[in-house]
Amino acid sequence: MVNFMAKQDESQAALSHLSQTCQLVNQKLSSPQALSDITVAVVVCICIYEQLRGDTQKRRLHMDGLRRMIELRGGIGELQQNNALLQKICRSDITLALHEGSPTRFFWDGMPRLAIDSALGNAKTRTEDLPKAFRDFPSGLSQLIVDVTDLSHLLNRSPAGPRLEPYAFQATMISLFNRLIQFRFLKSQPATDAMEDAVHLGLMAFMTTLLLFFGRRQQLPYELLSKRLITSLQKIRDSCPDELPVALWLLIVGSISVFDQVGKAWSAEEIKTIARDMAVESWDSLRGAIGRFPWIRALHDQRARIFWESTVGSDS
Repeated sequence: MVNFMAKQDESQAALSHLSQTCQLVNQKLSSPQALSDITVAVVVCICIYEQLRGDTQKRRLHMDGLRRMIELRGGIGELQQNNALLQKICRSDITLALHEGSPTRFFWDGMPRLAIDSALGNAKTRTEDLPKAFRDFPSGLSQLIVDVTDLSHLLNRSPAGPRLEPYAFQATMISLFNRLIQFRFLKSQPATDAMEDAVHLGLMAFMTTLLLFFGRRQQLPYELLSKRLITSLQKIRDSCPDELPVALWLLIVGSISVFDQVGKAWSAEEIKTIARDMAVESWDSLRGAIGRFPWIRALHDQRARIFWESTVGSDS
């Protein structure tokens, strides 16, 4: 079996498999099966393979071809009878949009709102429940914060509590990403409100922790998102000095998601300053300080605690 996850130079066997796959796709595109689920699935696999190789240009070309195929089938909604395929397409589209800073090619909002509302019951988040700093945001962003908070609540519940089925979870994640990117894609002009811009980017970074590639605990790099978030955080440091808990949450989220080593070093110094100003001296007090913001314990606690104790907590 060819190991596509290996970082060494791709083998002749891998190139041979890719060449054979492309030949099969070309044959199918000239046949009555040109728009079949099987052909679409093969093109999606090629897109994923190019992502693993880091060849954004070829991946973009394949995604554009995939978009034309799906348009000829009547749009992304026509694939709802094959949910697994639809979700693979959307996930590949989302990761490319995050890397390029572009809008997504496909917009699909299949969020199972009734199932989420039923599972949460009286625990469902309301706009008035949000931290004060979030309440004056545009309605689209406020609703996204509510939905991300609700997803966090569901994922933080005990195994005995109501939970989302895997398909419903994937549909929720895709809906949130599509709406976050639609609200403002990464290469668009930043919001004039520095806090609004930082929180929007922070939610994107938060959601990337759910994009664990191929079910492995491997975080993909999102350099553009990292740079945008750091720039935005530098602005709110000066323009929003009274919103230290929000800044602290965003710095922690960035540090466990999209920041590289240079970004983490910068973030650690910022967190030290804020922690001192807020009298946050331990991991437990840190968790208490950011407790009102979206957080998924199973995904975030370990990474955040290691970061805190290895960089910030070492001085406390």
